[in-house]
Amino acid sequence: MAAFRSEPFVFMSWGLMLFGWILMLAAVASLQENCSSVGHSAIALAGTAGYLGPVACSKFYGYTWWITWYVFLLLILVPILAAKRSLSKFRGGLLGLLALGVMLVGDTANTYKLWNHLGFSGRPLDRARVMIAGSIIVSIALYLLILLVGVADEKGEKMETSGEPSAGEETYGGRYAAKPGTSPGSPYAVEPSPTK
Repeated sequence: MAAFRSEPFVFMSWGLMLFGWILMLAAVASLQENCSSVGHSAIALAGTAGYLGPVACSKFYGYTWWITWYVFLLLILVPILAAKRSLSKFRGGLLGLLALGVMLVGDTANTYKLWNHLGFSGRPLDRARVMIAGSIIVSIALYLLILLVGVADEKGEKMETSGEPSAGEETYGGRYAAKPGTSPGSPYAVEPSPTK
């Protein structure tokens, strides 16, 4: 049976994440452009989810901008690792970055969902809804990437070089190594200590 190759699905999820990121970027840029409106001033004075108190409108979207550019970093990192077939090599770190991204875009969607209950209408509310849609799309793509990176090529061809045992190998001294005497020149061959 052929090994499951996750790279094509990673690129499809990446395309979904790119679409969501474009929505997020457009939404935060258009929201900040309209900082002088009355509704934005009221939010900036009262604070909202993510802020503990009043904040100037020029700084209000700083956290959202940071999250948007964090997603952009993931947009650059994921295809590079997939193209070099390094997903399994950097799996732990990449899963951590993707999980953090899920949390951040989930918080962003929640923050802008609260705008539905603040009495906004017109453009600010529409732009906030675009931010919600972009955040949800990115979140779905990140969940898919977490699943795909988590199952990336467990039985790939290069498994002997990754520290996993091949057929007929056992653990000696906490390391996978050939059975003593079967491959004397192997740098991983560990002779068992003599028993008394």
